[in-house]
Amino acid sequence: MCRMFDDAPIIQEAIVYKDVADNYWAKSNIEQATRRGFFAGYPDGTFRPQQPIPRVQALIVLAAHLQHRIPENPEEILTQYFDDAAAIPNYTRERIAAGAIENLVVNYPEVRQLKPNQNATRGEIAAFLCQALRPRNVVSWEYIAYSNLFAITPQFDYAAKFSEGLANVIINGQNCFIDTEENIVITLASDIISVGTFSERMASVNMDDKSGYIDREGRLAIPAKFSLNPVYYFAEGLALAKLYDQTKWGYINKSGDWHIIAKFDGGGSFSQGRAKVRIGSEWGYIDREGNSIIEPKFSEAGEFAEGLAPVKFNHQWGYINRDGDWVIQPEFGRA
Repeated sequence: MCRMFDDAPIIQEAIVYKDVADNYWAKSNIEQATRRGFFAGYPDGTFRPQQPIPRVQALIVLAAHLQHRIPENPEEILTQYFDDAAAIPNYTRERIAAGAIENLVVNYPEVRQLKPNQNATRGEIAAFLCQALRPRNVVSWEYIAYSNLFAITPQFDYAAKFSEGLANVIINGQNCFIDTEENIVITLASDIISVGTFSERMASVNMDDKSGYIDREGRLAIPAKFSLNPVYYFAEGLALAKLYDQTKWGYINKSGDWHIIAKFDGGGSFSQGRAKVRIGSEWGYIDREGNSIIEPKFSEAGEFAEGLAPVKFNHQWGYINRDGDWVIQPEFGRA
């Protein structure tokens, strides 16, 4: 610890222990450790240098030095992490909880068995010290106490949310999709720069500063020819899109063909048979055939949910139904 944390400040005079002789081989190390407050010895003035150290003592020494914040619910954390939580001594429970949530605790071979009063081995101490230094991928995640809280252990350089059972991750530089069982389902081509989440079995991809869509097999179902900013997901079979070199927006189907020709200055995704569209600076709503159902007259508009959509009219927000009638009059600063 003195070598690892050589910048730790000296906070006190060295403690003179009555059982550490001047010619004891580790006397100078013990003095350094006590000056920095790593160890304090026992109430009777002894250090007991030959005594094996229990795992729980080694952990609280590290947790205290690293100044891990004591959690508000230490008892709940101990029960959540360890099957043998009842065996943890009372004077160590808060510090062990703090160390656990900070990834300090390594339990081998059973990650839920802390074995707090068992003497620590040299290997266990080395693992604790590795975790204290926070290097990546030194101690196997399956043995770190935190890992038993994960459905999928931390191993990715990037991870997006799950959608339709798949999530985009980057692992060892490879861009891919995994399922909830951690299996790699889709390995993305190297010319795909970024990818969106799946919606209606389609996910947008960024290729050569243009966007297209892949299917759940990873095949490019819609060639990359659309604008990147922004890219919209499929909803009710259609996605808002515009060609990368054009200014007007329309709606494409899953073959990449125009279902509603590009003629709008802006728009949104379909919801409950309606999509907001902007003509000039005003928003209205169309149906899936592109017919104007609610004429553009709103300065801002949202998507329909539960039969209502929030819209802004004359500087106030209210809610309209699918026919454009006011259900809740505009009287709110934000909705």
